[in-house]
Amino acid sequence: MLPTLLTVALVGATGVKQIIGPAVSFTLEWSIIGSDMHTCISAPNLNSSSYIAIGFSGTKVPSQGMMDSDIVAAYPTADGKGALTVLYSNTSAGYPGATPTLTISDPEFRLTDGTMQACFARSMTSGHNPIKNGQAVIWAIGPLADGKPTYHGADAHDPTGKTQTHRSDEVPAMKWM
Repeated sequence: MLPTLLTVALVGATGVKQIIGPAVSFTLEWSIIGSDMHTCISAPNLNSSSYIAIGFSGTKVPSQGMMDSDIVAAYPTADGKGALTVLYSNTSAGYPGATPTLTISDPEFRLTDGTMQACFARSMTSGHNPIKNGQAVIWAIGPLADGKPTYHGADAHDPTGKTQTHRSDEVPAMKWM
């Protein structure tokens, strides 16, 4: 059984909002404007020693982990401004250390009353995985070590997503357009 996703129209005809991590209210919002996808991710109950991340993967494959994922990780910096870092993983687990090709623009970061939010734009054709319907998405929440994202922790298989509090590669394939 696939997880139930909450879909709500945003301001504007092309905006979509989905809770893709129901156990932690990990939310993905996007709108497509021209050849760019404007994306925001958020989750509540986080602090200045946490990060959130989203990964854009290829065709949905069961138990793929982080394999072939363009990842954007967002976290607070010592100066309070926040950073968005682009990564690429060519393995299913471990730190994503391969060379990223995804480029992002208009980065924004906020940590307000425990809710962390990161927004950015990306070209629909950028990265190892250009945006297309049927694409897999992964997400993660984890701690910082020395001011940088580190291992997020593991969660058992749960196709509903109701018990996954650290990460998931079980989000249903996305219909972006």
